[in-house]
Amino acid sequence: MNSWELNQKELRRIDWNIIKKLLNILYNEGKMRKTILARKSNMGYDKCVLYIDWLYMLDFIRRNLDEEKTEIISLSELGISFCKRKLIENFKENNSKFRNGMSQSFS
Repeated sequence: MNSWELNQKELRRIDWNIIKKLLNILYNEGKMRKTILARKSNMGYDKCVLYIDWLYMLDFIRRNLDEEKTEIISLSELGISFCKRKLIENFKENNSKFRNGMSQSFS
Protein backbone atom coordinates (compact mmCIF):
# COMPACT_ATOMS: atom_id res chain seq x y z
CA MET A 1 0.00 0.00 0.00
CA ASN A 2 1.54 3.33 -1.02
CA SER A 3 1.42 6.57 0.98
CA TRP A 4 -1.40 8.01 -1.13
CA GLU A 5 -3.65 5.04 -0.32
CA LEU A 6 -2.92 5.49 3.38
CA ASN A 7 -3.64 9.21 3.20
CA GLN A 8 -6.80 8.69 1.15
CA LYS A 9 -8.30 6.64 3.97
CA GLU A 10 -7.83 9.57 6.32
CA LEU A 11 -9.67 12.00 4.04
CA ARG A 12 -13.26 11.19 5.00
CA ARG A 13 -15.01 13.78 2.85
CA ILE A 14 -14.02 16.56 0.49
CA ASP A 15 -14.64 20.14 1.61
CA TRP A 16 -15.17 22.02 -1.66
CA ASN A 17 -14.41 25.35 -0.01
CA ILE A 18 -10.92 24.06 0.79
CA ILE A 19 -10.49 22.88 -2.81
CA LYS A 20 -11.50 26.31 -4.10
CA LYS A 21 -9.19 28.00 -1.64
CA LEU A 22 -6.16 25.88 -2.61
CA LEU A 23 -6.77 26.28 -6.34
CA ASN A 24 -7.31 30.02 -5.95
CA ILE A 25 -4.05 30.46 -4.03
CA LEU A 26 -2.08 28.50 -6.61
CA TYR A 27 -3.76 30.32 -9.49
CA ASN A 28 -3.13 33.79 -8.07
CA GLU A 29 0.28 33.26 -6.49
CA GLY A 30 1.87 30.55 -8.62
CA LYS A 31 4.01 27.61 -7.59
CA MET A 32 5.03 27.11 -3.97
CA ARG A 33 6.16 24.59 -1.37
CA LYS A 34 3.55 22.53 0.47
CA THR A 35 4.32 24.26 3.77
CA ILE A 36 3.72 27.69 2.25
CA LEU A 37 0.47 26.52 0.66
CA ALA A 38 -0.69 25.10 3.99
CA ARG A 39 0.13 28.38 5.75
CA LYS A 40 -1.56 30.56 3.13
CA SER A 41 -4.67 28.38 3.21
CA ASN A 42 -4.83 28.44 7.02
CA MET A 43 -4.67 24.65 7.26
CA GLY A 44 -2.53 22.24 9.13
CA TYR A 45 0.24 20.72 7.04
CA ASP A 46 -1.09 17.13 7.27
CA LYS A 47 -4.59 18.11 6.20
CA CYS A 48 -3.22 20.23 3.35
CA VAL A 49 -1.13 17.30 2.10
CA LEU A 50 -4.25 15.12 1.96
CA TYR A 51 -5.93 17.67 -0.30
CA ILE A 52 -2.76 18.09 -2.38
CA ASP A 53 -2.69 14.32 -2.92
CA TRP A 54 -6.36 14.37 -3.95
CA LEU A 55 -5.83 17.27 -6.38
CA TYR A 56 -2.78 15.51 -7.81
CA MET A 57 -4.79 12.34 -8.37
CA LEU A 58 -7.32 14.40 -10.38
CA ASP A 59 -4.49 16.02 -12.37
CA PHE A 60 -5.30 19.55 -11.16
CA ILE A 61 -1.78 20.10 -9.83
CA ARG A 62 1.79 19.15 -10.69
CA ARG A 63 4.62 18.18 -8.39
CA ASN A 64 8.18 19.15 -9.29
CA LEU A 65 11.47 19.34 -7.45
CA ASP A 66 13.38 22.61 -7.27
CA GLU A 67 17.18 22.94 -7.24
CA GLU A 68 17.22 22.12 -3.51
CA LYS A 69 15.22 18.91 -4.13
CA THR A 70 12.18 20.43 -2.38
CA GLU A 71 8.77 19.49 -3.75
CA ILE A 72 7.04 22.41 -5.46
CA ILE A 73 3.29 22.42 -6.13
CA SER A 74 1.79 24.21 -9.13
CA LEU A 75 -1.37 24.07 -11.19
CA SER A 76 -1.46 21.74 -14.17
CA GLU A 77 -2.96 22.82 -17.47
CA LEU A 78 -6.25 21.26 -16.37
CA GLY A 79 -6.10 23.18 -13.08
CA ILE A 80 -5.39 26.46 -14.86
CA SER A 81 -8.24 26.01 -17.34
CA PHE A 82 -10.60 25.05 -14.50
CA CYS A 83 -9.67 28.21 -12.56
CA LYS A 84 -10.07 30.41 -15.63
CA ARG A 85 -13.47 28.90 -16.38
CA LYS A 86 -14.60 29.42 -12.78
CA LEU A 87 -13.32 33.02 -12.80
CA ILE A 88 -15.31 33.77 -15.95
CA GLU A 89 -18.43 32.15 -14.46
CA ASN A 90 -18.03 34.14 -11.23
CA PHE A 91 -17.45 37.36 -13.17
CA LYS A 92 -20.59 36.84 -15.24
CA GLU A 93 -22.62 35.97 -12.14
CA ASN A 94 -21.35 38.97 -10.18
CA ASN A 95 -21.77 41.26 -13.18
CA SER A 96 -25.41 40.22 -13.64
CA LYS A 97 -26.08 40.70 -9.91
CA PHE A 98 -24.52 44.16 -10.15
CA ARG A 99 -26.59 45.06 -13.22
CA ASN A 100 -29.79 43.77 -11.60
CA GLY A 101 -29.02 45.75 -8.47
CA MET A 102 -28.32 48.90 -10.48
CA SER A 103 -31.54 48.60 -12.50
CA GLN A 104 -33.54 48.09 -9.32
CA SER A 105 -31.93 51.06 -7.57
CA PHE A 106 -32.75 53.37 -10.52
CA SER A 107 -36.33 52.16 -10.84
